[in-house]
Amino acid sequence: MAAVHPANVYLREDHLTRKVNAWIATLFSPEHLAETAEALAAVEEDHESAFVAVRLAQRIEAAEAAMARLRRALEAGWDPAALTEQYNAAVADKRAAEVPERLGSR
Repeated sequence: MAAVHPANVYLREDHLTRKVNAWIATLFSPEHLAETAEALAAVEEDHESAFVAVRLAQRIEAAEAAMARLRRALEAGWDPAALTEQYNAAVADKRAAEVPERLGSR
């Protein structure tokens, strides 16, 4: 029969903090400092990359929405000359946001 574990475990903070603080201190000791700094920098780079990817996806989505809205305006009878500049700007923004995707897929 499998052991059943409780969903929550309560632990007195004073029993844990000294050991956790001692462990954290070793991460910033002279012999581990370079490795810790590299690990922290790598996490920051991963976070920045993910943030940039989300922002680019949002730009692509916004450009596609603008293009769809402008197509509907054309279908409704708006003057194409009045919408050309806006449509071209949306297409350019979408292409600019897609460039990192194309570069990453090489």
